[in-house]
Amino acid sequence: QWQKPDGLDAAFESIGRLYEDRGRAFTQKTNEAQTEHDFVQPVLHILWAEDEPGDCYQVQTSIPVVHAHRKPDYAFFTSAETRRAADEHANTPEYWQSVIALGDAKRWHASLDKERAAGDDPSAQIANYLYRSKTRWGILTNGHTWRLYEQDKSRGGGVYYEVDLADILRKEDPEAFKYFYMFFRREAFVPDASGKSFVEAVLQGSIDYATAVGDDLKDAVYDALRQLMNGLCQHERNGLDCSAPETLKRVHDSSLIVLYRLLFILFAEDLDLL
Repeated sequence: QWQKPDGLDAAFESIGRLYEDRGRAFTQKTNEAQTEHDFVQPVLHILWAEDEPGDCYQVQTSIPVVHAHRKPDYAFFTSAETRRAADEHANTPEYWQSVIALGDAKRWHASLDKERAAGDDPSAQIANYLYRSKTRWGILTNGHTWRLYEQDKSRGGGVYYEVDLADILRKEDPEAFKYFYMFFRREAFVPDASGKSFVEAVLQGSIDYATAVGDDLKDAVYDALRQLMNGLCQHERNGLDCSAPETLKRVHDSSLIVLYRLLFILFAEDLDLL
């Protein structure tokens, strides 16, 4: 799927043209309605089309257990047929059983994290939509930044997959565009023959990889701790008698301090903080 994604070149060309014609002209004064009408919805027309542009999503559909004035901007479906079949259940819990993902859009320069007013936090808001609707996936965007949320992961307060689409389009980088296209199109959420979608497979792969990295790090820390303790004990100039329990404990504690300081420094270095 990653090596030869269908429709990548056409989507890159079409969305790139949209950005050149409209997105580049957006300013701090560009409001939410303009952002949606001129850029977000045209992008969704491309990404969520089965037979016709945007035929696999619905706009402004209420979640029954959410305040009437609060509703997601988009409800996404795996097919146009599923979207049409769900219409008879609009504004009921049954409607959301057919929704594969929901979405919310903000103005071009809006923060997706910072509260713009009391109780107004876009990231927390979409996490609430996912929880209330029992929908697994959520898309949050201000047009240039796009985020993908997963219901369980989003509850912790901000775990998401993020792509800066505007930056990719400015650089005219088709390979980088793949990191947007593969995660936000309709096909990413449609189950394959095994019953698992692309985003589900990537999420599980990420969890498995993180677990393996954690296990490897734990083993490496134990090995490093043992070697460092042996080095301190065996270095004659230290004059340590490590057969004494209190000395061994002091060596152990001191070695942990050294190791964790090294880990913090390496982590900070990796994030370009140093």
